[in-house]
Amino acid sequence: MSYYRGVLLAGRFRTQFELNHMFDDGQRNTLIATLVGLSNQSVSHYQAMNVWDLCGTGAARTFLRETKGRTDAELQAMTDDDVRNTLIVAMHAQTGIPVPTLQGMTDLNLALLGLGSDRSFIRGALLVGRFRTMAELLAMSAEDQRNTLIVTLAGLSNQPVSHYQAMSDRTLGGAGAALVFLREAKIRDDAALKAMSDDDVRNTMIVEVQQQTNTDEPVDFFQGLDNLDIIQIVLGADALVLH
Repeated sequence: MSYYRGVLLAGRFRTQFELNHMFDDGQRNTLIATLVGLSNQSVSHYQAMNVWDLCGTGAARTFLRETKGRTDAELQAMTDDDVRNTLIVAMHAQTGIPVPTLQGMTDLNLALLGLGSDRSFIRGALLVGRFRTMAELLAMSAEDQRNTLIVTLAGLSNQPVSHYQAMSDRTLGGAGAALVFLREAKIRDDAALKAMSDDDVRNTMIVEVQQQTNTDEPVDFFQGLDNLDIIQIVLGADALVLH
């Protein structure tokens, strides 16, 4: 399993359709070429990395880029260590977690923390969906972020606010992640989403993931996963590890 496709998708370097037609090696080489163009590191530097280190440094650089933490010009002058240290400072400001603790985390886990892995990815849904900026999210409490996602989802579905208010954080984060995936991957536009229920969104996502993975897994397998687990597969996780 790898998160090559997740980094390429999150960074908008390749579309969902393009990634569905690329093998793992093609995704790896595409990520390497992309990172070389957005850093001061060489091709050989990235070629020498194992899958997790490459995905991690790619996720860290993509996070800073997508959250406007650094411009492309600034990233092109930065080493991987520069990017990591910048991300650690940002995560300390965002979460209050002590710097030594953050320094013990991998790049991939730092990026996931930035997306809200500590709170069921509610922050990530707002960030990746471009509903709020990182600066705006830093000024919001966890409850404010939850309420903002609820209002956003109610405005982009046929479900009422009360439907989302009744959800746990994980279920809400999963509903947000599923809708954002269909929207950002241009699988459904806003008009189509506004006519869809959560079940409609989920079932559409499952069909897309089956096509993406070309798996022999039955629909029942995917229906047994929650939305956040399915999103992991979208981003490159192996379905087998979620059994």
